[in-house]
Amino acid sequence: MLLALEQQPIRLLASCVMPNHGQLVLWPKDDGELTAFVPCLMQTHTLRKHARDYRSGTGHFDQGHFKSFPIEADDHLDTVLRYVERNALRANLV
Repeated sequence: MLLALEQQPIRLLASCVMPNHGQLVLWPKDDGELTAFVPCLMQTHTLRKHARDYRSGTGHFDQGHFKSFPIEADDHLDTVLRYVERNALRANLV
């Protein structure tokens, strides 16, 4: 994720990486930041995973799935941040 943040800077408010998915709360400053960051993140993640597993070009990571939901900077943002930050705890991973 750090490489993607260096290549396509965006404000990262919270993150949680799980065994089968990840969650990010991002706060873009300008139009287009989110659409530039996500493909960069997916590409670097996919390349590293394939290099680690000695394979190429197949699997879920190549499908480019992500969901984007706008969040108001109010109590709802606090709720989403708590949800993301506590996700690993709820899954008994920590």
